[in-house]
Amino acid sequence: MDNHLCEELAARYGTPLLVYGGARLAENARATVSAFGGSAEEPRVFFPVKACYLGAVLRLLAEIGLGAEVQSELEFHLAVRAGFAPARIIFNGPGKTDGELRLAVAEGVRAIHVESAEELLALNEIARSHGRPVRIGIRVHVPMPDQSLPFAGAGWKFGADVASGDALALIKLALQQPHLRLAGLHVHNYAQQRSAHLHLAALRHLHGLVDQVPDWTPDYVDLGGGFAPRSALEGAGTGVQAIACALRRMASAIAPTLWVEPGRLIVSDAAVVLTRVIRQKVNSGRRWLLVDAATNFLVPGPFSRYEVQPVGQIDGPLVDTAVGDGLCLPGGVLNRAAQLPATVGTGDLLAVTGAGAYTLNFGSDFGYPAPAVLWLMGPESEPVLLRPRSTPAEISDTWH
Repeated sequence: MDNHLCEELAARYGTPLLVYGGARLAENARATVSAFGGSAEEPRVFFPVKACYLGAVLRLLAEIGLGAEVQSELEFHLAVRAGFAPARIIFNGPGKTDGELRLAVAEGVRAIHVESAEELLALNEIARSHGRPVRIGIRVHVPMPDQSLPFAGAGWKFGADVASGDALALIKLALQQPHLRLAGLHVHNYAQQRSAHLHLAALRHLHGLVDQVPDWTPDYVDLGGGFAPRSALEGAGTGVQAIACALRRMASAIAPTLWVEPGRLIVSDAAVVLTRVIRQKVNSGRRWLLVDAATNFLVPGPFSRYEVQPVGQIDGPLVDTAVGDGLCLPGGVLNRAAQLPATVGTGDLLAVTGAGAYTLNFGSDFGYPAPAVLWLMGPESEPVLLRPRSTPAEISDTWH
């Protein structure tokens, strides 16, 4: 969005304001499908619904021909309502209930990814009662060369560890079940990756694992997500096409088809938050700008990276600036070292980019009302208010 449009929207709808751009979203989705292949009938790119629950986002991705990845009954219904046929949906999650497994089997999802022996046996019994074989994958957990990642080590709730032999044992148990058809392997150990390095490392582990299973070749390998936003990939001198080429080449030695579940890659840089500076301060030489956008919806954490830039032409030398919210929480920091003009101050409008994924889903009315949400298909299109800003009175009425 250009500066004039940002100022116009902020004046019209107030701040903080979360704006999704349909044109950028469609561009990201089509670039990803072009890189990894597939079609609406045989998708290879599955958007994780947990990354964004907005119907406008999900409907556009369904129309483009992506599949969907869900982790619960709620997300399954969101996906179907948005236009994803069950045959274009994969059902993940380490703690799927028997009710969710029955739903997935009855509706005929594309695959159910199993994470434990208990779940496997329960699913086999559900499949028996439905009188037809059910297509499954096994989620495995592979050792990662980067031990700083939040779930790099062994013994996590996700999947079955390869290094301990648990993954191999679960695969062998799955192959013994008469009502299940083991079709693939699923792995997801990474986040915000700007190269193919860790995904390739995961594929090497999967290759070694499959080599230990005689007389079985998976139909597909699902590498999950974990890719940085498309703009971040391009900023790092690569892109989704180059990464997909490397991954597809290595995956072809394991299975004929590669699936991916990219969330941030597709939706992160398709949204921006417009926010105003409400206070500025210097503390022990450190410059702070405190803004009206808050971490009640811009959720902080090891996987979140928000860039901040001024809206409009603001002159002055760039200086290290911490950008935080007004909440009484130590984690309420949007960017600890933004490069902003020294002249930016109270009342100025800022844009927080990379805000499209895992914002409203994890957000709440903690401290402040959640922001208004706009949908803008293109710079010349009329904005659509998807969600108005809550008021303190409305929120207080829900607390009896």
